[in-house]
Amino acid sequence: MQLDNEIHIYTGSITQIIISPDVMICMLSKNEIQKAQQFRHQQDKLRFILARYILRTKLAQYLHISPISISLEYNDYGKPMLSAELAIKTPIYFNISHSRDLVMVGFSQNTIGVDIEHIGPVDANLMNDLVLNPDELSYINSLPDNQQQSQEFYKIWTIKEAYMKAIGTGLSMPADKVNIKSDLQPIQVNHKYNKNNYIAISLTDFDLEYAHSIVILKQDVDKKVISNNGIPPL
Repeated sequence: MQLDNEIHIYTGSITQIIISPDVMICMLSKNEIQKAQQFRHQQDKLRFILARYILRTKLAQYLHISPISISLEYNDYGKPMLSAELAIKTPIYFNISHSRDLVMVGFSQNTIGVDIEHIGPVDANLMNDLVLNPDELSYINSLPDNQQQSQEFYKIWTIKEAYMKAIGTGLSMPADKVNIKSDLQPIQVNHKYNKNNYIAISLTDFDLEYAHSIVILKQDVDKKVISNNGIPPL
């Protein structure tokens, strides 16, 4: 399997697992197994195992090696990436997200960030100052009803988090410092360190009650995005 001129997005649900978690966990590294065992809640444990299973089985197909032999490294913010030894041979970038029952894993030949969030009630007084800047807040408030405002909020929020994950900082960066032009196509992501290098793609299906977005380099705008639901085969 190749990533040439494509971006691959995989989602899976812990409520629709067709492979035993005991089988999936055998594909994980020793450190990942130890981390999985540390989760107190079964839902959290299953999400972690499923996400790492998807990650390792797909990387194995791209790299033509076994899932268990894949070595990962982590940056100072905890973002996983291929070990330098593997990345030199076949540069593959990936990112992981999860929310409630779903996990999402994205793969690209260049930097990528993904985020998925379950859509629920929005506490505007709590979230505005933390997430939205004045321009975004003005745009959302201009929408005609609460449903559209809520949907647009989650669209913008998932794009912001995907961007912060793409550049490797995660939520350590203040979200209101990232400006999203969600009414433009492609969606623009502006930040003082960005220099207009990134764009966003919203893959949200509001009928499924989840918002999910990806952020990629502007040079990848013409790449085909292939999104597959379910558990990938070994």
